[in-house]
Amino acid sequence: MTNLEAIKMELKAEGNLEILEFVEGCDYICNAGPLKNNLAWAELKRRANEQACEPDKPIIKEPTYIDRMRTESYELGIKIEKASAFIEKEIKEPKYLDGMQRQLLKKQLEAMKAYHDVLMTRITYEGEDD
Repeated sequence: MTNLEAIKMELKAEGNLEILEFVEGCDYICNAGPLKNNLAWAELKRRANEQACEPDKPIIKEPTYIDRMRTESYELGIKIEKASAFIEKEIKEPKYLDGMQRQLLKKQLEAMKAYHDVLMTRITYEGEDD
């Protein structure tokens, strides 16, 4: 059985939407940030809601533009963490980059953080309509 099939079976059971809403109400924070901003969580909630409203309707659906922004934000967050860790190591013990390369990487990291902030602002703003 694939993960998708397992999810479908779980969502057919009564009460899953209520369970998801309860868990989200606990305001859990995962590595990617608040649970409500997690793409997998949003997709699980969407599927549960869809299944509860229309049990015979297929639950596979294209991600929305907000879902795509959440995915991009999550992936960018991982890259930011990795670049930050690399820069910290290079500052303490230069091994791979010369001074100019370190400065350029720092500028790139600043731009990535700024872009991540814009994505999060857009996600939050667009999510207010939900």
